[in-house]
Amino acid sequence: MNNSGAAAGSKWLLAGLGVLIALIGLGLAGGGGYLIALGGSGYFLLMGLAMLVSGLMIARRKPLGARLYGVALVLTAIWAVWDAGLEYWPLVSRVLTFAVIGLVVALIYPTLVRASGATGGRGAYGLAGILGVGVVATMAYMFVPTHVVKNTTVPAITPVTPGTEQKDWAHWGNTTAGNRFAALDQINKGNIDKLQVAWTFRTGDIPQSTGAGAEDQNTPLQIGDTVYTCTAYGKVFALDA
Repeated sequence: MNNSGAAAGSKWLLAGLGVLIALIGLGLAGGGGYLIALGGSGYFLLMGLAMLVSGLMIARRKPLGARLYGVALVLTAIWAVWDAGLEYWPLVSRVLTFAVIGLVVALIYPTLVRASGATGGRGAYGLAGILGVGVVATMAYMFVPTHVVKNTTVPAITPVTPGTEQKDWAHWGNTTAGNRFAALDQINKGNIDKLQVAWTFRTGDIPQSTGAGAEDQNTPLQIGDTVYTCTAYGKVFALDA
């Protein structure tokens, strides 16, 4: 490719990237303004405006646009730590997308400098390398379990006093507090493997899945000798159990 062809390609590359950044900034600024109206943070409006101006300058092949985005990215990182602390997921949600855009801007910065008629700018490749390593490491850390809670004790089996055992399962989670625990000991780990099917019931109301999920999932309620259940289409049955 001759020099004129390369220059034309660079022109369209910078124009496309600049317009994309400007459009993202415009949307962010609009959402940020609405957030301010709701009493939220003013950061998103400011970052959106910075991206809008930066994108337009990059589209016009002005290196100052890339430098403006770099400053905005640094301020974003500072704001994110101030706003969310050093918690991983809150920080990622505030910084990662902007860091990826910053990586792309750093990679095209030497091209932007040449398109403006100046020379230099290759130091941005080093910055791009640092951002790239940071982005990859951050995304890899998403798959590392954090805040793992392990039970270090085995709860004891509490004997049930005859005459005071639970009679009904009247709520979805057993109690209104949703503890999902029934103080019964007729079925235990010593005999659970001997359980057999006593009876079955077919609703005749088979859900037709469209791929979005239509399986029948519900927790039957039991009050006295009656079991209440429903189908995926909202039909309710009271069964004499």
